[in-house]
Amino acid sequence: MKIQRFGLTMLVLVWGILLRASVPPEPDEAFAPEVVGQWKGNARIIVIWSKQTNLCVTLNIRDDATVTGKIGDALLMNGRLKKNRGWLGENLKVKTDYIIVGDLKGAIVAAEGISRPRVKIPLNLNGGTLSGGLHTSGSKFGGKDQMILSAAGLTLKRACAE
Repeated sequence: MKIQRFGLTMLVLVWGILLRASVPPEPDEAFAPEVVGQWKGNARIIVIWSKQTNLCVTLNIRDDATVTGKIGDALLMNGRLKKNRGWLGENLKVKTDYIIVGDLKGAIVAAEGISRPRVKIPLNLNGGTLSGGLHTSGSKFGGKDQMILSAAGLTLKRACAE
C-alpha cells in the first residue's frame, strides 16, 4: 500500500512540475532588452497556393511589449511580444523564446488578394538576430481564400537608425 501511495505521489509531483513548466511565464517577467527596437527581414512563403514566395517583415518592438510593423503588404496592429516558454521548455528546446501575436489590417499579399485577420510570429533571439516563422489565422483546408498562410526561415536583423 505504501509503495502504491509513493508511486501516486511521485506521479502527481512530476505531472505538476511538467504542467508548470509548460505554462508560459507570467506576463510581468521582463524580456531581454536586446529585442526592443526596429527589425527588418524576410521569410519564405511555404504554402503551395501562393505565387509569391518572399514575405518582407518589419517589426517595431517597444519596451512595453507592444509591437507594430508590416507583414508583407499588411499592417500589424495590436501586436504583443510574449515569452513563449518556461525554464523547462528552454532546457528541452521546446517552443521558441518569444511569440508575437497581433491583428493584421489589409492584404498580406495584395497582388493575390490574400488577407487574414491575425498573425502569430514565433521567434528565437540568437546573436543579435531574431529568427523563426510566421503563421496567420485561417483553416487547414480550403485554398488561398481561407487557409493559414505560413512562412519559414524568417530572419530579422536590427534596422539601422535613420
